[in-house]
Amino acid sequence: EEQGHVKHKYHCRKVVWDLIQNLIHGGLTSGAAIDHIYTVFGHGQMVTTIINWLKNDKRNNQLHQDLVV
Repeated sequence: EEQGHVKHKYHCRKVVWDLIQNLIHGGLTSGAAIDHIYTVFGHGQMVTTIINWLKNDKRNNQLHQDLVV
């Protein structure tokens, strides 16, 4: 049961980690990449909300143009 819970958390967060990795490969530092994501989605947003928006954007193949490298 514990392993499934951890796997689910990893799966949910992977979309953010992949985006940060892409932004780093595009020339940003990790901190700048995270700040860039917050700038696009709003600094007051919860991480879970941003993850859900990213998952929805990925599912619809409509990533925000400021996040495309």
